[in-house]
Amino acid sequence: MKRLFSAILLLLGTLLAAQAQGGLRPRGDVNCDWEVTIADINTLVDSVMSGAQYHMFYSYAADINGDQEINIADINLLVDAVLGHELPPMPSFSGTMPVMYINTEGYHNIDSKEVYLHADWWLDNMGIEGVESFGSAEHPLGMQIKGRGNYTWTVRKKPFRIKLDEKQPLLGMDSNRHFCLLAHADDKYAKLKNAMGFELSRRIGMAYTPEQKPVEVVLNGQYIGLYFLAEKIRVGKHRVNIEEQNDEEKCCRPSSINTSSSSWKKPILRFIPRTKSAPSGNATSISIPWLVSILWAKSWMIPNISPAVATCTSTGGIMKN
Repeated sequence: MKRLFSAILLLLGTLLAAQAQGGLRPRGDVNCDWEVTIADINTLVDSVMSGAQYHMFYSYAADINGDQEINIADINLLVDAVLGHELPPMPSFSGTMPVMYINTEGYHNIDSKEVYLHADWWLDNMGIEGVESFGSAEHPLGMQIKGRGNYTWTVRKKPFRIKLDEKQPLLGMDSNRHFCLLAHADDKYAKLKNAMGFELSRRIGMAYTPEQKPVEVVLNGQYIGLYFLAEKIRVGKHRVNIEEQNDEEKCCRPSSINTSSSSWKKPILRFIPRTKSAPSGNATSISIPWLVSILWAKSWMIPNISPAVATCTSTGGIMKN
């Protein structure tokens, strides 16, 4: 009973300290007691000796020099801090592009792709001409945020999906509530792989190509680097402007769909431009061998692509394998 009572007191003390600190532990507070002491040095030494790995959400207090590594350099700086020396400034934004600030409710970590967290946000244009700011630190706006991606969710720099409380034309894109923050952490080509794919899509005349704009992000007071604010792909007038299928059509294989139904008379393949040989009045007769050739030649951009990407029926606009 005495141990339980002590644990409750410790928990209450921690919560009060968190509230007093605004939810963010002080830099160098490795052992989570809201103070920077010799005990933190011991904890950090043990962490380095045991091969602790940096994690973008959990390591901001231990990554003393902000190099996204947990190593002896952090120990040296922490010793200086305990001795009373001022720590060097953490890496910060470049000042050459807009900065998006996001503070999750209670400064909770974003560790789920299914559950949204409520958050405050604002966008500072950093004085860049033609870019609009939204909100401010004194008057933030509301959003919900969660993780996204498959493989990209497993890497150190995480991507996010955001849902604004109100529609906003962020960075000159069409006004909407739904956006993504793409890290492109798996892109070793100067963050150009997605940009090249999007540009190819625009040049071949696809009816919709997602917009993305570079932005730097500060999450819960920690600078987490360069991201790309991108439109979330979804059906809508200014996004994928198609007629939605009903539930029966969504669940069925193309061969079993009644192509005479009204929702299939407007072809799903309207995105792919007609060739010169196609009659102007027949949007469903689409010849795309040239597009397939381009994609096959550039298969390094889209892994596992097959030359037989799709065929298009002359009656329903249905894509088949």
